[in-house]
Amino acid sequence: MTPILVGKDGADRLFGALQSAERIAVDTEFHAERRFVPELYLVQVAIPGAGVFVIDPRVDRLLQRLAPALLRPEWVVHAGQHDLRLLHAALGGVARVVHDTQIAAGLVSTLYPAPYASLVSTWLGRRLDKSETMSDWSKRPLSAAQIRYAAEDVELLDALWSVLSAELEAKGRAGLAAAAFEEERVRARDIPGDDDAWQQIGAGTALEGVELAVLQELAAWREEQARIHNQPPRTVLADGALVELARRQPITPESVLVSRRLPKGLVRSAEELAERIARAQRRPSWGWPTRIRRGTTEATVSALLQVFAAAYGEANGFAGPLALPAAISDRIALTELHDRTGLTAILGPWRDALLGDALWAALGGEIALHVAPGTRRALRWEPRSPQPEKKS
Repeated sequence: MTPILVGKDGADRLFGALQSAERIAVDTEFHAERRFVPELYLVQVAIPGAGVFVIDPRVDRLLQRLAPALLRPEWVVHAGQHDLRLLHAALGGVARVVHDTQIAAGLVSTLYPAPYASLVSTWLGRRLDKSETMSDWSKRPLSAAQIRYAAEDVELLDALWSVLSAELEAKGRAGLAAAAFEEERVRARDIPGDDDAWQQIGAGTALEGVELAVLQELAAWREEQARIHNQPPRTVLADGALVELARRQPITPESVLVSRRLPKGLVRSAEELAERIARAQRRPSWGWPTRIRRGTTEATVSALLQVFAAAYGEANGFAGPLALPAAISDRIALTELHDRTGLTAILGPWRDALLGDALWAALGGEIALHVAPGTRRALRWEPRSPQPEKKS
């Protein structure tokens, strides 16, 4: 089916098709390189029975005019976290119901996080051309290859959702999927706070105590600067430089600039960085953030929990990394759990329903995890055999 370009022309046709649509497939093309806020260059919409529409959001007020009609039907997306956030900003919201095929696939198979082309091949037996993945979407006019690629990203999305939806129903996981989709939809509305930016710095796992407080302050400062100048945070100051400052904790502009890691242009910010460091040092210990450090017992526990989730998921037809991402296994490892409700509070309802009972049993030593005999690679879990009582 030939895609319909919607720019200065074509909006009326799209608007008419949206009026009767109950569900549409949605995707975007954007550039995130060299900028803090990704720039939206295309919005693709597939409407069952009406075709594929490729919208140019650079046409003045086009998306704003289409927004009410686009927001009315349910949406199908794939790996929609970034798409939803961009569309929320561009349209003033997202659909009230969103289905994500990447999450759906992770709830009916171990494929997660699976690329769209991989799922189309696995579930629909179709092959997609991904040659334009790194295309420059800012250029106009778009080439025929670009338009075809953009259209393919949504053309089969509704069909893929239909197949995965049937699998979810068959496995009794449709309700869990709906809760997972809603979690993603709500998260797209909430812009992460600058105070959470430190958690994305992998090298920070070597820090502890007040060092993490300093890292949190400096990472928040970096986010603010990146937003002001619309550039990626790591181009303001590298992760390694932030970690080095968190360890050294200089509190005068002169001592901040001692490190050769720091870019020359940072001279103007040295005083502000020193103040941020001093402010972190003044925090009481209860205000320091916590994180699992490499090489600790908590890190081992978290890793074992993820291994268990992967094995349990393989045995039950879902993806362990979706059910138990590292951030959640870290929280469990750092928390002293006194009862089952504490685990539920960390997992949340749909994850708890999926593997909460088994995870609680594993934490209590009631389940054994081992390599299946003869395979040397397949993990198997089973209830631990009760130990015979010792004779007195």
